[in-house]
Amino acid sequence: MVTNVMETLVKRVLIAESETAIEKEKVNFGKEEIKKKESQLENMSLKLEEMERIAFGTNCILSELRQRVEDLVDETSRQRQRATENEQELSRVKRDFESLKSYVSSLISVRETLISSEKQFQTIEKLFERWIVHF
Repeated sequence: MVTNVMETLVKRVLIAESETAIEKEKVNFGKEEIKKKESQLENMSLKLEEMERIAFGTNCILSELRQRVEDLVDETSRQRQRATENEQELSRVKRDFESLKSYVSSLISVRETLISSEKQFQTIEKLFERWIVHF
């Protein structure tokens, strides 16, 4: 009977040792899985940090582009204002030119009239001199 009890106890010890070995393997496997997951988390964390840097850089670039677009819009507005002012100035210059052109035409007409009058006066003078010579 003691032998049976001893055999049973030995079997139990063997079973317990076997179960302990299995559990130790499970624990070791779990530790390896934890290490793998830690490594994966670290890699994901590094990738996330890199993505954050890229996102920050992209935001900076977008902000610069937005500012450039706003500057271009402002410059376009100023150029339109200058174009409007230039058109108004051009209109004034055209009116002044037309006025001067009319004035010059009048002066030319007066000059031609004066030249014609002078020729007529010279003709009259010559006729008068001939008339005086005859009388």
